[in-house]
Amino acid sequence: MSQSLNLNTGRLGGTPVPDSYSGGREAANIYRELARIGPDQIPFDPDATYLSVPASLDLRFQDGMFYERDLSTGAEVTYPDFSLMRTITRTGAGWSPNWDFRSGSAVGALVEYAANEVRWNEPVGLPGSALIEATGASNLNQNARWEGATPGVLNAGGVLPTNMTITGLTTAEVEVISVTTEDGWPRLRLRLNGTPSADPLIIIEGITQVAGVDTNTFTHSIGVAMSAGDLTNITDINAKVVERTAAGAIVTSGSTTFTPDATHKRYTHPRTLAGGGTVAKVTGDLGVNWDGSGAIDVTLDLYVSQLETGLVASSPVLPVIGTPAASTRGAETVTDGLTFTRASRANYIDWDFTSGGIVRGMSEFQANCPRVGRRGLLVEDSSTNLITNPRCKGTDGSDAYLPSNWKGYNTGSFTTAKSNQTDHDGLPSVDIRWTQTAPALGSYVEHLFEDRYSVGDGSTNLDGTIFTGSVCVELVGGSLDNLSWVYIRVREFNAGGSSVGQTDLDISAEISSGKRRFIIQRTCASSGVYAGFSFAARADGGGDVDITLRVGAPQFEELAYPTSPILPEVGAPAASTRDKDVGRFIIGDWFSGPAFSFVCDFALTSCLTGYVLDFVSSSTERYSIRTVAGDVRSVTSATIAGGDDGYSTFTGYVAGERVSIASAFEEDNLTVSVNGGTQVVDSECDTPATPTFFTIGAALTTGTNHAHTFIELIRVMPGPGILTPAELETAVGN
Repeated sequence: MSQSLNLNTGRLGGTPVPDSYSGGREAANIYRELARIGPDQIPFDPDATYLSVPASLDLRFQDGMFYERDLSTGAEVTYPDFSLMRTITRTGAGWSPNWDFRSGSAVGALVEYAANEVRWNEPVGLPGSALIEATGASNLNQNARWEGATPGVLNAGGVLPTNMTITGLTTAEVEVISVTTEDGWPRLRLRLNGTPSADPLIIIEGITQVAGVDTNTFTHSIGVAMSAGDLTNITDINAKVVERTAAGAIVTSGSTTFTPDATHKRYTHPRTLAGGGTVAKVTGDLGVNWDGSGAIDVTLDLYVSQLETGLVASSPVLPVIGTPAASTRGAETVTDGLTFTRASRANYIDWDFTSGGIVRGMSEFQANCPRVGRRGLLVEDSSTNLITNPRCKGTDGSDAYLPSNWKGYNTGSFTTAKSNQTDHDGLPSVDIRWTQTAPALGSYVEHLFEDRYSVGDGSTNLDGTIFTGSVCVELVGGSLDNLSWVYIRVREFNAGGSSVGQTDLDISAEISSGKRRFIIQRTCASSGVYAGFSFAARADGGGDVDITLRVGAPQFEELAYPTSPILPEVGAPAASTRDKDVGRFIIGDWFSGPAFSFVCDFALTSCLTGYVLDFVSSSTERYSIRTVAGDVRSVTSATIAGGDDGYSTFTGYVAGERVSIASAFEEDNLTVSVNGGTQVVDSECDTPATPTFFTIGAALTTGTNHAHTFIELIRVMPGPGILTPAELETAVGN
């Protein structure tokens, strides 16, 4: 019998797929459902029922869906996305640009959402998430819809949109081709065709419409594509913020330059006004840098110009059709359900966080977007990658055979060449080839991922400081012939740059069998004042050497464990920080009293100490699951800031291992089961108040054990009532 995927339920079955469906983004989650049942998936309960234990909710983080069960009727309902748990308060409509909010990135369709409706943002090529903007915004440009325009050459009946003017070209050299809507975006198509008298400037709003004074901040964002013509005699196009006098005369300006193509991309320019006391007005314009050598002929598509206060571009805000005016989107407040915050972008790496573990790929997630991947929801505390060019791009100024900021260090008699600086399965990489004719025994080549004087201040003794390096390495050309080993290394350096201590890891035995990520750690003990991370090879003296390694996303952290790869913005190499993941889930709708049960599945990363879940009540009493040096603990505590009141411990878990834990909590009795562990019955503890929410990640700031959380959360099933000891054992597979 053929199988089909029901888009209403997200389940496979023998019935035909329905002709239509509504109410969500089920199709976007098809790949997650298919991945979930793949042969290399972390094992899931294959039972036909969604909920294998009496729970009222099943949060499945592996496929991004959740399931509800009405315990009185047994009815089950499938929801395609966690964002549907949220209730949003927002005054006025909001728009989703399906954009990653990077200047120069392509956009998807512009979708309007009514007041108080959750917006969904799915950037081109990236996972989607609910779009939550806690701060409201106003588009100070009144005519974001390009209303008032009439097609035609300006001196022959054509009319520009209301408030728009163009300088540097005559009216005979400007033509409005069309005004329409494309993928939800109001679009103006303009042809600029003639010999400019000066750099053409498209002034989108009236030159005295928007007030602004010295030190005020503004950001201009606009979508642009080139639909015809070319850039002959044009140096570039630029999104501008122009400072003006009270009468509208230009004082100074700033711009972001770009080269448009046929793809609709959105460009931004933030600016702090700096023109002095004469500045009284501001405009967001589009400039054309003319090289002065002759005529131009280019047709540009313009989409929703937005000028707003602050230094960050937000989602577009449009006025009501037919009434051009400055328009406002209200601030959004999440009042219920699952909330998730992370101030920065972050990456999900499909890896088990063990040294030498296979890497299947990597995906970028936007700020505040939960990182749901094949293995589950990745939750991590903040960390900083001390390597400035983990994207493996560019060419170093002194060592041109390496990417920018990488250093040759020891080249020996080897020749190094780089190639293929691109992303492989989402992971930024570079191919490094080492060759040498008959190198002597012990000859070696070593390259640093960062200059030896970069990590450390040159005077502070690093003894006791722990550094962890992690990097993907794969043999993609040549062979290991005549090499005794290939290794990664953490070094200590003195103030003069000489090595004073090191820790090595030989990876040669594993690099021939797929893309793997390796981990090395050193506790400094040699009085060094700088630290560095490198990769190298050593000859055995047996003959010629020719080997090509694909090296990807190197990371160097001042931690005792590795975290997921942290990358700087494209084109801006720098040490970069990923903010902590924080999740909060309101459980009042699923709990009805102080007695409750729940089941939780998670996988450990290389950090074996941290919080998994915290169940919290309004009186700040809590029940929590945490890990301590690989031991899994089920803990109660009278207050968040207080010490542990009582706990059950299950020992011996390691990085990459899946843990299933089930608990029943009633009065002062706690029964806990963990897969592979001996059940603990009637563990005595204080009686907590009914929990009102639980937290995922580093959400609570008081108490010594809230320092960090690093897990992949697979499944959480809370529910009222008490599971029997036998039911708890069944739930965890014992």
